[in-house]
Amino acid sequence: MIKGVKITKIKSYDDNRGFFREILKQKDKYTNVHFKQISHSFIKKNITKGWHLHKKQYQWNYLVIGKINVWLFDTRKGSKTYKKSMNIKIDSTKHKILYFFPPGIAHGY
Repeated sequence: MIKGVKITKIKSYDDNRGFFREILKQKDKYTNVHFKQISHSFIKKNITKGWHLHKKQYQWNYLVIGKINVWLFDTRKGSKTYKKSMNIKIDSTKHKILYFFPPGIAHGY
């Protein structure tokens, strides 16, 4: 595990009409980080989105539908997990999670 990365299970309330999920609440841990954007991305099957890195941005990600293989790499020289990597395999039918990482963590899918 990379220092500062958090993986949170999301509760899903399913019934015969569909489902309801609370992805992020203001009172949840790690929401004390100020944010300016909520975005939505679509990645086509068998596409790789290479490494990218934010110097100041904290990021929360949630997979709406499908499967994804996420890689994270710690580029923060002062971190206890500097140069460590981790992999998160997510299948939206099995894993309902939100994952968070701080600035300095490179990520690719």
